[in-house]
This record gives sequence, structure tokens and C-alpha cells, in this order.
Amino acid sequence: MAAITAAVVVAGTAAYAANRQGAAAKKAGRAQASAAQQTIDEQSRLYNNSVEGAQPYAQAGTTALNQLNAVNAGDYSGFENSPDYLYARDIGIQGLDRGAAARGSLYSGGADADRIAFSSGLATQNLGNYTNRLQNMVNLGSNTQQYLGQLGQNYGNQFGNAMGIKGNANAQIAAAGPMTQAGYGNAIASGISTYMGAGGGGGGGGGFMGMFGSGGGGNTTGYEQGSLYNFGNNMGNFRTSSWGG
Repeated sequence: MAAITAAVVVAGTAAYAANRQGAAAKKAGRAQASAAQQTIDEQSRLYNNSVEGAQPYAQAGTTALNQLNAVNAGDYSGFENSPDYLYARDIGIQGLDRGAAARGSLYSGGADADRIAFSSGLATQNLGNYTNRLQNMVNLGSNTQQYLGQLGQNYGNQFGNAMGIKGNANAQIAAAGPMTQAGYGNAIASGISTYMGAGGGGGGGGGFMGMFGSGGGGNTTGYEQGSLYNFGNNMGNFRTSSWGG
């Protein structure tokens, strides 16, 4: 009886330790996976917000580039319809008209020549300003595109790292069950060893194994439910949270 008691104590202690170790591994794995998912969600939120905020600048650069290309191709319609040029032209011509009217030559050829000369000089001066502004917008758009590219690369690296951590955590959770079951097997083996070492081996370990459902007297031809090969069927007291954590 003493041999059986010692064997039960050893096996029970080892099985409980295996159970707790498996549960702890699952708990740690779940916590790590949850933290990794939170990191993924937060990084995605920040990335999406940053992209949304930068898109107008990138689009403005694209629009300016199209307008600049049009000017370089000889299409000045964008410049001629630009608000600043139209305003300066209209105000200037109004001044010329008032002066010509005061002299009584509003509709004279000289007044027309003055208007043409003014508009030509204004166009030449403002065209440079117009293309400079477009170039500045193109540069802004280009810098924004570079920023978005770097942002995407950083997000990809952070996302990959977080997914790797989450994958390892899920693997740890998946391995916890088999690890616990292996611990149960080791616990039973330790119990048998203790039983045999305490002088209970006369029956080939049958007295101890009988506690797990096998026949007494060292059954070596087949294993019933609860035997060493099917120990899990009678381990209800030892596996309270082996799979559920």
C-alpha cells in the first residue's frame, strides 16, 4: 500500500505540474497574441490616417505637374485663366482705359497699342511666376510621395514584426496541449518508477496501473481504457485546464 501511495503522490504532483505549465503557456501565448494584434490594429490606424492626410498634397503635386507639362508643350490656357493673372490684367487695362478716356482717346489706335503692350509685358512677367508656383507644388507633391513610400515601408516592417510575434504566440498556444499531454505521460511513468522502486513491482506494475483502469497482474497483451497508452481517459482530476487554459 505504501508503494502505491508513494506512486500516486509522485504521479499526481507531476501531472498537476504539467497541467499548470500547459495552462501558463497558453495564458502567456494568448496575452502575447492579443498584444501583437493590438499593435497591428494601432499601426494600421496610424498608417491609414497618415495616408489620408497626405493624399491632398500628393494630388496637388500631380495636378501642378500636369499644368506645368501643358505650359512646356505650348498650352498657356491654364496660365491665361489663372485668377492672379486675370486680376492683374483686368485692373491694368481698366487703368489704361480711364487714362485714355480722360484724354478723349479711349477708342483710338494708340489706346489699343497701350493695351496690347501692357498685356504682353504682364504675361511675360506673370508666366515666370506662374511656372515657379507650379514647380513648388510639384516639389511638394514629390516630397509627399517620398514620405508615403517611406511610411509604407515602415508600416510593412512593423506589420511583419507584429505578425511574426502573433504567429509565434499562436504556435505556443497550439503546442501547450500536446506538451501537457506529454507531461501526463511522464507523470504516469514517474509514478510507475516510484512504485517499482518502492517494492511494488512484484506484479509487473499492475497494482499501480490498475488505478488507471488496466487489469491487475501486469497485463502485457493489451491495454484497456485508462492504461498507460490511454491514460488521458482517466485523468479528469489532473487535466482541469489542460486544454482550456
